[in-house]
Amino acid sequence: QLTVTAANDAPVLMAVSLTVGEGLTATLSPADITVTDLEGSAFTFAVSGLSGGFFQLSHDAGTPVSSFTSADLANGLVQFVDDGDEAAPTFSITANDGGLNSTTLAASISYTPINDAPELNNGAVFSFNTINEDNTADAGQSVASLLASVGPPVLSDPDLGALQGIALTAADPGNGTWQYSTDGATWNGFGAVSATNALLITSTTQVRYVPNGNNGETATFGFQ
Repeated sequence: QLTVTAANDAPVLMAVSLTVGEGLTATLSPADITVTDLEGSAFTFAVSGLSGGFFQLSHDAGTPVSSFTSADLANGLVQFVDDGDEAAPTFSITANDGGLNSTTLAASISYTPINDAPELNNGAVFSFNTINEDNTADAGQSVASLLASVGPPVLSDPDLGALQGIALTAADPGNGTWQYSTDGATWNGFGAVSATNALLITSTTQVRYVPNGNNGETATFGFQ
């Protein structure tokens, strides 16, 4: 006669995944955490190495939790709340079957950032280089140099690696003409710009004022 004594085997954590957008809340399901165990299917999942947000149970929103159960997952109670940062969140999971722990596994994250509006210091006064009334072929200056004319950077964007530029919303050319160029050779007028008909130009675009050759004056334009 042979007697076989059952032994508790540690659960095996196969995969952990999360799909979430910037600043959003995602509800996890059993499909997001794949775990196997010969002795059962009830687990407690411990969270570690967490950054970029927190876990909560939907019936107690706003209260962070560091663990949850397979029953919580099955009932759609487990949620991840992203903190709205530009960087994707990170975390790891360890499964416990009531006696033994699995190895800890880092989650695979599918993260969708959103396009955040740039911020401009509206109190700043930007200045062009002074020209005389006969300088009708000025080389102009870039939008980047115009923004830098007040000192420290006044245009910021929380989106990592975002392209920068301005939206021209008003122009008072006086007796002359405001122009822009994307290559420094071909120049175009601003046209009839307004808050509802803005002209978008990048930080490398050149802008210049072309006087009429007869009058000294101060010309202005507005942008966002």
